[in-house]
Amino acid sequence: MWIGRLTLSYNGMKLRIDWVLGTMWAVVAIWLPTGCSFLSYDLQVFPYEMPGAANAINNTDSAAGEVREDSEQAKQAMVWSISSPSQFRRFNTREGFTAINDEGDAVTYGWTHRHQYPPLLLTGNDLIILSQLGHGIAIANDINAKFVVGNVKLADESRQAFTYEWRTGILTRIPVRAGSSYSTANAINAKNEVVGVMDGNAFFYSAGETHVLGPGRLYDINDNGIAVGVSYSYGVNEIFHHPVWINCYEKNAGFNLIPLAWPLRLGGEALAINNKGTVVLTAYADKPGTPFLYAIPSVYDLRTPNVPAMNLNKLIRANTDWIVLDARDINNKGQIAGYVRNRPRPPF
Repeated sequence: MWIGRLTLSYNGMKLRIDWVLGTMWAVVAIWLPTGCSFLSYDLQVFPYEMPGAANAINNTDSAAGEVREDSEQAKQAMVWSISSPSQFRRFNTREGFTAINDEGDAVTYGWTHRHQYPPLLLTGNDLIILSQLGHGIAIANDINAKFVVGNVKLADESRQAFTYEWRTGILTRIPVRAGSSYSTANAINAKNEVVGVMDGNAFFYSAGETHVLGPGRLYDINDNGIAVGVSYSYGVNEIFHHPVWINCYEKNAGFNLIPLAWPLRLGGEALAINNKGTVVLTAYADKPGTPFLYAIPSVYDLRTPNVPAMNLNKLIRANTDWIVLDARDINNKGQIAGYVRNRPRPPF
């Protein structure tokens, strides 16, 4: 495995990518978008022993994610220092951390594509099993300085979004529409405002009120009330996913489509946004000559709204050893968490 750093310059500005984990899996990047002419790069590589992924990054030099400990894809949760990536903490949790706050507290989701695991809260050196606290917590998606958010499983098997103040033990269920069978809180900002999905519709929750925003789901919200996610439209035998942003503070606000620079079949999803308005997203494009799609990890800046999202792999030299597979989170410094793999090489 490898840990390293890659620096790209654009018209005097720099794109620095710290390869924090993985011959197969993980990237943390600093992205400062201006212009499009490649000037230089610098790569430093460090040894590491396991593949993994960086799922989240905070504003105080820490990232969180996972490493895979065996061929069965069992995972260990990981927190490491961005400035000193060889300094890390690893926990035998069976799944990775999915969110981390600026104090270094982190949560695991509580579910993989194969298994249901108990969601966990890391605070200091303590791991707290959230599902054993008597509230029915099933999923933990995000954490800020005060609250964990996700969903609880109710007696009738329905799910309801919640905020949980773990220092006091107070859990509050987010109000839902009558007849709702599923809601989950995906993200919370520093103002304790929450976004998520309720029965296929995006919602925004603030000051005790829930606002349903339309078909889709929201994955993140910054401290300025700008949220990102995906909206849905329906065609013949398919659903089109539009990566979007929305100003939750505007009354009757609608979704704003994020422009993409390549032909797409099924759109994409905006996954995270920082306070400066930089968005990381995944777009889906046709794989030539096949019926399949491939993911394009991308970045978009709300300060230049007419400039389409940029493919992260277009920001890296073609002869680099790495391919960015996914971009999952971004902090206020512009650092991006995600994962990479080795670029295939010809046999001769």
